[in-house]
Amino acid sequence: MKLIPILSLALLFLSYTILGWTLATSDASLFIYCLVIAAIILLDSVLTVPLPSFKRLVIPWFKSDICTFIFIIFSAFLFVVFIRWIHILMNALVLISPAILTRLDLQTTYGLKRLLCFLILVIISEASLGFGVALYFFFK
Repeated sequence: MKLIPILSLALLFLSYTILGWTLATSDASLFIYCLVIAAIILLDSVLTVPLPSFKRLVIPWFKSDICTFIFIIFSAFLFVVFIRWIHILMNALVLISPAILTRLDLQTTYGLKRLLCFLILVIISEASLGFGVALYFFFK
């Protein structure tokens, strides 16, 4: 019997606890909390649901020169935005990375189904977000 992936779950719990603490210190409105909760559910669903043939989605964009040019210009614009707002990108990557690690641990090493991985990711992410908010108000 394989053990529970403690390290990846702990990293996931810690990163979302820090997010909850940060949201609580910024006096965010209820709308922001709902937006963050929806974003967490969206991220977890994107991580666990496979994309249909990615090649089918991308190849038609590169068949004409105009579409390729637009894609290159758009990519350059996104690169500039990422470099300009590198601190926001790093915060997002710190939240995405433990979720990816946990999903990989659960699906590949432990052989869990996609729905169960999604439920575990959502439950731990949302619970640790709430735990971070509760910790802030407890130590305030």
